[in-house]
Amino acid sequence: SGTEALAKARALQPRAILLNPLLPLLSGWDVLTLLKSNAQTRHIPVIVTATMVEKKQAYSNRADDFLSMPVQLS
Repeated sequence: SGTEALAKARALQPRAILLNPLLPLLSGWDVLTLLKSNAQTRHIPVIVTATMVEKKQAYSNRADDFLSMPVQLS
């Protein structure tokens, strides 16, 4: 869930986060906003994993990068 993701990011301080905006309880967009507005977590790179339709929204919400889903091997 989004609330669990936020709590784990704060506690574990990962090197990066792959974030899908479709999370229960607290959306991934809200998680991204909260991560990037908190001094404790804003340094963690967040890569949004979503469809191309959501790419612009990801960058406008301060995502560090974007990964288009579904991922295809070349």
